[in-house]
Amino acid sequence: MAEALFYLLAALTLAFAVGVVRSRMPVFSVLNLLGAFFCFSATAGPAMKRPASTKARKGVALRMRLILPQLVSPAIPRRRPKPAGKRAKRPTVREKCELHHP
Repeated sequence: MAEALFYLLAALTLAFAVGVVRSRMPVFSVLNLLGAFFCFSATAGPAMKRPASTKARKGVALRMRLILPQLVSPAIPRRRPKPAGKRAKRPTVREKCELHHP
């Protein structure tokens, strides 16, 4: 029973680790990181928990430093293109050639 639980938690750890790398949204990446850390800490022995928790805390802190400013900062407004009627018409390549070589 204990061996089956170990393999289940190991598989979940790997699945969450892949989720951290593959997720496109930062919130899901952080949630996957927390899930991977939880499954790893449940799988690992006491000798591995302290270094793993330190690395996970540093990883979460680094992600939060990168992600939170993006989430909090306002979106940069995009400039709208000018309507087609107000733009100056550019000459085509054929028209340019006819100007230089009549």
